Amino acid sequence: MVTEKELNNWLDACNSHDVNRILKLFAKNAVVHEPQNVVPFKKDKLRQFFNRLFHTYPCFQFKNEGFVIQGNEVASWKTVIKTMINPSYDQLTEI
Repeated sequence: MVTEKELNNWLDACNSHDVNRILKLFAKNAVVHEPQNVVPFKKDKLRQFFNRLFHTYPCFQFKNEGFVIQGNEVASWKTVIKTMINPSYDQLTEI
C-alpha cells in the first residue's frame, strides 16, 4: 500500500532531479500514465523520460496540490513550475 510519506518522497525526489533516486521509488512492474504520452510506459522507459524532462525543463518543480491513495494506486494533482530551455521531447512509446 502506498503511503502519504512515500508520495512526498516521490515529489521530493522529482524536485531534486536525481534520476537514480526517482527510479528507486518505482516498483519493478510500474506502469506510468502521463498526459503527453498516448501509450503508458513501463519502468524501463523512466530513465529516458526523466532525463528528457529535466533536459527540456532544467528548472522543473512540482508543488503538491492534492492526492488520493487507494491501495497501490495513486492519483495526484500538482502545480508544475517549469521554463522550457531546450527543445521539447517526443513521446515515449512502449516497445
